Amino acid sequence: MGKKNQQRRRISGDATGRFLEALALVRQLHPETDEEVLFYRRYGIAMLFCPDDFLSCLICMEASQCDDPRYIPKHKFGRHMSRHHSKATVKCKDCLLAFDTAAAAGKHHHYAHSLPSGWWNFPT
Repeated sequence: MGKKNQQRRRISGDATGRFLEALALVRQLHPETDEEVLFYRRYGIAMLFCPDDFLSCLICMEASQCDDPRYIPKHKFGRHMSRHHSKATVKCKDCLLAFDTAAAAGKHHHYAHSLPSGWWNFPT
């Protein structure tokens, strides 16, 4: 593995550790039962700790059903989307993500772009 790839993995690993710590704290302070809110709360925290030049793949996070923020270098994100999420054709107008349906894109837009930054730190 090249030096640059090792550095990317280290940066991603450090960010993942910070993500997991913050997620545990938020879960302790604000228990939640709504699955949709829980998921987007995890995604918001993942984006908060996302390293520069990386993105967290929301579709991979949702599919994995675990606390894995799936940090992907921005320069590889388009290729990631075409390889792993080729059916995702409804693009978000504010970021690089795409979705299978307009409804999924709308939910993402509401939680990721319409609500104030840090909303996931407060009770719903």
